[in-house]
Amino acid sequence: MNRITMTTFGRWGRWGNQILEVAFLDSYARRYDARLELPDSELRRRFLLPLCEPRGPALPPYHERYHGDALSEPVPPLGGNAVNHDFRGYGQYHTSWYTADEQTRLRKLFRMAVPQSLWQYAEDVRRDGRPLVGIHLRRGDYGRLIFPITPVSWYLAWLKRHWPTLERPRLVVASEQPELVDCFGEYEPEPLPSITDMALTDALRDWYLLSQCDVVLSGNSTFAFTAAMTGRCQAGQYWRADLASERLEPTDPWDAWPILHQRQEDFPNVPGAWLASNPQW
Repeated sequence: MNRITMTTFGRWGRWGNQILEVAFLDSYARRYDARLELPDSELRRRFLLPLCEPRGPALPPYHERYHGDALSEPVPPLGGNAVNHDFRGYGQYHTSWYTADEQTRLRKLFRMAVPQSLWQYAEDVRRDGRPLVGIHLRRGDYGRLIFPITPVSWYLAWLKRHWPTLERPRLVVASEQPELVDCFGEYEPEPLPSITDMALTDALRDWYLLSQCDVVLSGNSTFAFTAAMTGRCQAGQYWRADLASERLEPTDPWDAWPILHQRQEDFPNVPGAWLASNPQW
């Protein structure tokens, strides 16, 4: 039987990247009638993924190709070139690569198993059919290369323009820097539930809540992108930061690059986007 493995799964990026890797590899393996084999992981357990552990002889590596250097857009394998290989890459391909049937299947596949209390929280903040707006403020190791920091002012500009057009909306804000939530006090963001008794990390709680939002606002991050791609958010209701316009732009997560490859040297003067240093680098 044909096989495809990724023995380094979990080492090519974090949660959002891993979702893209599984989305691609699962769809690719099905297209070419191959068995997908992945090591055990938190992601597999959270989504109850029916995937095989690596077994059989080791396969030769297939190294992901790019249009230029490793910061440029990746190129999907040509035909079945990655079958019977060990995939090495991020799988951040333009999502138009997926067929309509694959998109539907992936939306069902990435339904996260969460504690009852978190599920109930999401139900409560969505009560009465009120739209839920989710903001993701990506910070952490951002601030260089193709990973700009999205200024808070861009989110506030979006809210000032669009919040009045929504019918009694609610707001949740997720970030590695929770103190940034105070910047949105005017819109009374919902307090996030404690993870103390959930056996979850802050990041997994945040991703699940973003996936339950009707509108998602984000920086240039696969974390929020995958939440919008697989969750409740519909086309036209995912808004992503764009250095070219210096604002959030509507994006269809099923017809877009998961990461915008906008380089620091091409947009050096965007206020607040770049850092001279970062302890996480």
